[in-house]
Amino acid sequence: MREYFTLNNIAEYSLYLTVFILPFSMGIPNILLGLCVFIFIIKAFKKEKFVFHKSLKTIVLLVVYLALNFTLKGELFSNIPMLGRLLIIPVFLVLLLQGSKENIFKTFWLSYVFLTVFVLFKIILYYFNYGDLLFNEIKEFHKLLFIDRPYFGFVSLLGLILNIKYLQEYGKQKYLIYFLSLTSILLIYIVAARLTMLTIFILCFVFVFKKIQINVFKKVLILLSLSLLFVTSLVLNKNFINRLVINQGVASFIDYEPRFVIWPCATKLITEEAINSAVGSGGFTKTQQQLCDCYEKNIDNESKKEWYLERKFNTHNQFLGFLLVGGIIGLIIFIYLLYQLFQTSYKNTYMFSIWISFVLFLTLENIFYRQYGCYLIAVIVLFLTQEKNEKSKNSSHS
Repeated sequence: MREYFTLNNIAEYSLYLTVFILPFSMGIPNILLGLCVFIFIIKAFKKEKFVFHKSLKTIVLLVVYLALNFTLKGELFSNIPMLGRLLIIPVFLVLLLQGSKENIFKTFWLSYVFLTVFVLFKIILYYFNYGDLLFNEIKEFHKLLFIDRPYFGFVSLLGLILNIKYLQEYGKQKYLIYFLSLTSILLIYIVAARLTMLTIFILCFVFVFKKIQINVFKKVLILLSLSLLFVTSLVLNKNFINRLVINQGVASFIDYEPRFVIWPCATKLITEEAINSAVGSGGFTKTQQQLCDCYEKNIDNESKKEWYLERKFNTHNQFLGFLLVGGIIGLIIFIYLLYQLFQTSYKNTYMFSIWISFVLFLTLENIFYRQYGCYLIAVIVLFLTQEKNEKSKNSSHS
C-alpha cells in the first residue's frame, strides 16, 4: 500500500488532476499547484534530476524582463497580481515537463470529454426550458459553458485535434471519437464561437494539403466545397448572425464589435507617444488606465462609453498587449517564444495545427492575462515541445 503513496506518485497524480480540473474550478488548481511545487522542492533537495526545455528559458526571460521593467518605472507593486499569474506559466511548465507527456495528453483530452458532455447536457436542459438556442440574448450564457465562450471554443478545438490524432492510434474507439468530434463541432456551431469556426476552416486547408495524398485538382475541389459549406453554415447560424449584427448592416457590426474601438486606442497610445515604444508603459495597471482614458475621450455614445469603462477592456490582442506593456523588447521576446514553438511543431501536422490555433487565438485574446489562460499556455507549450522533450529525458540536467 505504501508504494502508492510515494512522493513521485502523489506529485504525478496531483499534476494530472490539476490538468483535468482546469475548466471547472479557479481555486483547486492553485491548491494542487502548491502541493506539486512543495514536492518538487523536496525532490530538488534530494538532488534528483529534472527535465527542462529551451522555451522555458524564454518564458522566464519574459517574466523577469517585465518585472525589472515595472520596478525601474516604480510600478512593481501595482502589477504584482498580474505578475503572479504570469509566474504560473513557468512554474506549471516545469512540473509538466517532469511528468509523462502521453498521460498529460490523455488527461487533457479526458477533461475536454467531460467538458463537452456537461455542456451538451446543460444546453439540452436549456432548450427544454426556453424552447430555443439563441444564447447571445441571455446574460447567463457563460454559465452554460463553465468558461468564457472563446476559451470553450479553443479547448474544444484542441480536443478536436487530439481526436484526429487518437483516431489513428486507437482505431477500436473510433465511434466514440466520431461522436465526440461531431458533438464538439455542433456545440461550437451552436454557441457561435467565431474564431474557432474560422480556425477549423483554416485547419481543413492544412490537413488537406499535408495529410491527404491526392492530386492538386482534387484538393482544390475539396477546399472549394468546404468553403461553400462554411459560408452556408454561417449564413444559416442565427447566433452567429446576431453576434455580428450582420442583419443590421456593416455599420452596426463595426459599432457593436469592441475591437474596432480597442485596437485604434491601443495604436494611438503608441503613435502619439503616450507610451515608450521601446520599453512600453511599464505596467499592466498603467496601460489599462491609459486605454480607459482613450475610451472616455473617443466614444460619444454615453451608454456605450459607460459599458467600456465598466468592463475595462484590455487590448484583446496579445501582441498589442505585450507591445504596450513591455514595448518592442517585450514583443520581440514574445514572438521569439512563438518561433521556438513553431520550430518544434511544424513537422508534426497535429502539433502544427495546435500552434496555428494558438497563434490565431492570441490575435483576439489576451490569454496571458488570465489565470486559466496561464495554466492553458503551460499545457500548450508542453504539447508543442513534444519531440524535444522526449529526447531530453535521456540527457536531463539538474
